[in-house]
Amino acid sequence: MTVLLYQWRLVPGKEDQFVAAWSAITNVLKQQGSMGSALFDGPDGTVFAIARWPDLATRRSSSARLADPDNYALMIEAIAEELQEQILEEKVNFWE
Repeated sequence: MTVLLYQWRLVPGKEDQFVAAWSAITNVLKQQGSMGSALFDGPDGTVFAIARWPDLATRRSSSARLADPDNYALMIEAIAEELQEQILEEKVNFWE
């Protein structure tokens, strides 16, 4: 399994817009092979997402921007700063 870790600072007042758009995009990406994603509030006001994929090739062949351009635009509009994406390869997995 490959996990991608994302971190953003959001535009104040656009948090609900981001969550709604991110949720819709997550559902679209599940149709493209994603194993789902989860969103978390960080202690410093940032927002984190953990997205699970069977492998990096499946992730790279997917596209939220093309599959759901309207929600993708809403999500991008709500992001003030996108911090560096992290790509993590599974070592041990105790998730169910």
